[in-house]
Amino acid sequence: MIPAGRPEKSHGGWAAAAATALFVVLAVIYWPLRTAGFIWNDSDYVTAPALRSLAGLRQIWFKLGATEQYYPLLHSFFWLQQRAFGDAAPWYHAIGVLLHGIDACLVALVLRELLGRATLAARIVPWLTAALFAVHPVMVESVAWISEQKNTLSLVFYLGSLGCYLRFDRTRSRGAYALASGLFVCALLSKTVTATAPGAAGLLVWWRRGQLDWRRDLVPLLPWCAAGAAAGLFSGYVERVYLGAGGADFNLTPAERLLVAGRASGFYAGHLLWPAHLKFIYERWNLDVHSAQQWAFPLGVVALSALLWSCRGWSRTPCACWLFFLGSLFPILGFLNVYAFVFSFVADHFQYLASLGIFTGAAALIAALFQRASPPQRVALGVVTAVGLIALARRAREETAPYHDVTGFYRTILARNPASWLAWNNLGLLAYDAHDLPTALADYDRALALHPHFAEGLNDRGIVLADLGRWGESEATLRQSLVEKYPFPPAEFNLVRTLVAENQLAEADTVFAHALPFFPDAAQMRFFYGNILQGCGHQPEALRQYELALALRPGDAAVYNSEGASLLLLNENDRALVCFQTAVRLAPRYADAHYNAGLAYVRKGLIHEAVVAFEAANQIDPTRPDVYRQLADILQRSGHAAQAAQFLQRAQIEEAKRASPAHSP
Repeated sequence: MIPAGRPEKSHGGWAAAAATALFVVLAVIYWPLRTAGFIWNDSDYVTAPALRSLAGLRQIWFKLGATEQYYPLLHSFFWLQQRAFGDAAPWYHAIGVLLHGIDACLVALVLRELLGRATLAARIVPWLTAALFAVHPVMVESVAWISEQKNTLSLVFYLGSLGCYLRFDRTRSRGAYALASGLFVCALLSKTVTATAPGAAGLLVWWRRGQLDWRRDLVPLLPWCAAGAAAGLFSGYVERVYLGAGGADFNLTPAERLLVAGRASGFYAGHLLWPAHLKFIYERWNLDVHSAQQWAFPLGVVALSALLWSCRGWSRTPCACWLFFLGSLFPILGFLNVYAFVFSFVADHFQYLASLGIFTGAAALIAALFQRASPPQRVALGVVTAVGLIALARRAREETAPYHDVTGFYRTILARNPASWLAWNNLGLLAYDAHDLPTALADYDRALALHPHFAEGLNDRGIVLADLGRWGESEATLRQSLVEKYPFPPAEFNLVRTLVAENQLAEADTVFAHALPFFPDAAQMRFFYGNILQGCGHQPEALRQYELALALRPGDAAVYNSEGASLLLLNENDRALVCFQTAVRLAPRYADAHYNAGLAYVRKGLIHEAVVAFEAANQIDPTRPDVYRQLADILQRSGHAAQAAQFLQRAQIEEAKRASPAHSP
């Protein structure tokens, strides 16, 4: 056992040297990330264009659904990074590494506050734990994946709150308690897995004194427990309603959830002790409550917990480390639904926080051996420990390679886990974004061959089939998606598009009406529906949707522009022109509205006004070939053939640029 002691005067110089060494090592490990890009869902965390203003910052805090999860402090941090770095991925990676280094140093400081410096072992454990945490390859997923700044940032606040609470426990300072509570709230607003902090604080106090007093130790943690429970329940609601953590994949019986919890606990501990065969996406286990072999995992966890508890009289350290590990894992052990369980019950980044229990236990064991060893044995143990840390650091550097680019990232997943249907589906999304529809369809088919009941994949396949004009197949695929998951608003909206194309307007209206309440922005969805109707030639129906959208959001220039386009197609040129003029008044830099106003002026024979409108559109966006063609046509009709030829040539140049593979629409 490592005896607890009061912190003595810190050796600031030595601590600064240790912290500097950690950051140097981290720089070496993560140096390859200097050329890495964004992967997977990083776009859901790097602040979207619609949220980059001060108004967007308000939405981050006060509009549910504005971001993927309601972690407003995290997304505010991303908002600040976007203002500073734009979309330059290497800077985001650098921030992730910096946060990880800060986390490692805070680990050492919290343990020093807990252990003091009474023994040699107590002086070794803090920085050895920090070193193990810093260089371990399992941590790479949390550091190299930009989205997981929610791990690295939330842990800063979590560890800060624990350190301040331990100071409060020792001094009973109200200031320390207030600061600890504030940091705990910050942690919750960054990632709600930190809701386990009150349990961790009570555990550390128990480890320090060997008992817990109701008034002294537990009452101060009650507000934390209430805040953590509320945040956890709210996060679960968002996970279920906005991320889709519901459906057949989550219909687990209590017995199956126990199987997941037991196996996941062993899986995580095993990967920390022997980090081989790491994968970004692990195979999803097939659960069988009738299998004695599968019950060995939860029974083993119970047996080990009972053994360590029974040994607490000899040493509380192993028990405290194990309970911290299990308690910190609790939110992602299968008792609560997490969207990632669709494709796997485990992920390396899930144990970023919980790993500290195992690392502290390992460091305590090494320190205890070191304290009892003779001088030659200490040298040998020091060499073995150093070699082990170097091996872990080297392995961690190797694990940064897949994060270089998103396509290579998914290819690496498939090389390590060929059964990853999600990787195939995401490759399909990349192909679709590159407008390579045949490849996208082939990738979706590979994904669905591995997981035929994947509702999101069926929805993606339905979209591609619709884009290819295979409306009947699209409808069948989208209906199958809704069989697998209902309600599923995105699939319903895509089905609306297909039904409109097949002239099934009555059913399209019915499906749209059912899906509409699930979308946070009804005006936008009516606008989209109007555009679908317009594109399929149903102008009166489109106008109705535009009018309903404007009733909800009267100042939307895009809706006025689309309404004018439908009126223009109905040859209602005067009404169309009023709509375009309104759109221009609301958004003077709206090139489409200027261009469409020009078309309306041409229809009315107002050529001078048309030229002014087209020139305004050209000034805003000089790359539009349609503007050059309209101006060329006007000049040709007015007898200016030479000037018309120049504009026609410019139109052909811009069309050639858009047809080039290098052009990004």
